[in-house]
Amino acid sequence: QGEYQESDSGASCYFAQHIKGSTTHGTTFKAEVHEPWRDYDVSVNSIWYKAQTSSDALAAQTDFEIMCFAEDDWATQALHAAVTSPNFAPPPGPNGVILNQTLALQGAIGLVRTLDKTPPTVSLTIAAPASTESSLEVTMNIDEAGTLYCLPLERNTPAPHISAITSFALSIVCANPIGCSGVVLTVPDLLKGFDYDVHCFAEDDNVYPQVPNGVVLPVLPARVNDITPPIITIHGSESPKRDLIVVTLQLDEEGTVYCYSPTNTGDPTLVSDVVSYGSVVPISAADVDGHVKVEVTKRGSQVLSLIEETSYVTYCAAKDSTTNPDCSGCTVPNLSNLQEISDARDSIGALTTLDESPPSFTQLGARGIGETAIRVTFSLNEPGTTYCRAVRTDVGEASVDLNVVIAAQFFANNDGNNLTTIDIDKEVNDLSYPLLDSGTGYDVYCWSQDEAAMSSCRPDTPTNGSACVETASPNYMLQSYVDAVFSASTYPPQTASPADGGRIDMVRTWDTTPPTLVYISAESRSETSITVVLQLNEPGTAYCRAYNDTQNATDLIVADIAAAPNGPFGFELPSDSSMRIYAAHAYRDFEITVTGLTREVLYFVYCAAEDDEA
Repeated sequence: QGEYQESDSGASCYFAQHIKGSTTHGTTFKAEVHEPWRDYDVSVNSIWYKAQTSSDALAAQTDFEIMCFAEDDWATQALHAAVTSPNFAPPPGPNGVILNQTLALQGAIGLVRTLDKTPPTVSLTIAAPASTESSLEVTMNIDEAGTLYCLPLERNTPAPHISAITSFALSIVCANPIGCSGVVLTVPDLLKGFDYDVHCFAEDDNVYPQVPNGVVLPVLPARVNDITPPIITIHGSESPKRDLIVVTLQLDEEGTVYCYSPTNTGDPTLVSDVVSYGSVVPISAADVDGHVKVEVTKRGSQVLSLIEETSYVTYCAAKDSTTNPDCSGCTVPNLSNLQEISDARDSIGALTTLDESPPSFTQLGARGIGETAIRVTFSLNEPGTTYCRAVRTDVGEASVDLNVVIAAQFFANNDGNNLTTIDIDKEVNDLSYPLLDSGTGYDVYCWSQDEAAMSSCRPDTPTNGSACVETASPNYMLQSYVDAVFSASTYPPQTASPADGGRIDMVRTWDTTPPTLVYISAESRSETSITVVLQLNEPGTAYCRAYNDTQNATDLIVADIAAAPNGPFGFELPSDSSMRIYAAHAYRDFEITVTGLTREVLYFVYCAAEDDEA
């Protein structure tokens, strides 16, 4: 404006020429005024540059100074008048306003701001920051001052109304009139690993009386990062079999879970060990947040089977299946770290694999300890309880049912290390049953159950890690083992170590009662002998001896009687059963003749007997 001049129409910046503009450059803005003192509109939409070689459209929402020039049409009217004066001389041109008048009018008009009816030009990009799994970042480039509004919705949700986007209260402002570049809007509070469509709307900063110009922008699809491994929640663990540990757990996302037991509870364990050698269970979408059982059957890096009745710790690791497609610099998939697998180990607890093997006798034997008692001596290969029953050998039982053995109720606990005894004095430990018979053979059947228990654990406080319990799950000797003879080469009263079975044949009670010798008669049938008629109540041997005078019977023993001169003079009543005290000729007369005597001499004959117990 300060360069306008009116003195030289051929020089640069001649104000009238510049204001009139150029039709070539589209900068001629004028109105033909046909009536004075009437309003006329002149629309200006371009600016002609000083060099008069180019022009540009007026920028929106920009302050401009308006320069106006007016001239009359006197020259045109004079030249084309129907009648002219004889003194008429053609005028040099129209009469125009001077520069000061133009400047005065410009001052009166003042600054005029163009309207803004065009939405801003906006370009957006979206990304998932590598450091978070709960937000996305929208980066905006905008060509004028304005505001960007965004609304995240689940992928493939129908497009929301503009009012829903602007009322969500997630926006960022560009206050620079010429726009902003690289402005970042953080979209917070999103779900890990979730697919979203981010709907955005931008508008400029027009104010009344203008209205903002807005534009709905293309939908931005993106996935929130998952930068943490799945969370393992342990619900319980148990060892229901000799070579099996079962861990019940859940994951909060899809992936794979690995569980691993080292050979020894104190072995150092790395995450790579768990992944390389552990049991593997894939977790599908249907399994997420549900109870999943992981079965561990192997131990250590050698991948050997678990050992029965052995304590193990178990580590579990989880790896997700995330890809983080909208993240630059993310490492996927995510895998549990050492602390997390150690925490899982503590929640699982130390489990002892189940003892599924029945107990066996490491030593077993039986012997009579009295006329009505048998003592069983035994030890087991593990702690347990043993039941025994005596059955008369002459009954001929080839097998005794386990329930019958237990029902006898002669039992004792054994610690698996030391010898234990059971004394049996009846077939059934009940007052209504008679005592065992003396000198009688019995077959003793013994059966045992161990104290096996199933280990199970539940998570406890972080300090305690887990709370474990033992549930009784005893193993029982089989019928075939109980029926098997305890030894093929050892016999009562000796013990077998180890025993081949639980049956001890022909265990005899003692016979500590002397036989009953019944006197029937005595006579001398020759000059040098005396014959005595006697009876025995059981198998044994009777002896007689003649003395010249009376003897103190309490001082005599069987050996004294058997040591008779020219003797011994005796009779043996044989046993007719190896299983009990029995002679078919008991209480039948037999004779013992004492010889080598002198005739007509008074003799006192003493007789004694002993049974056949060894």
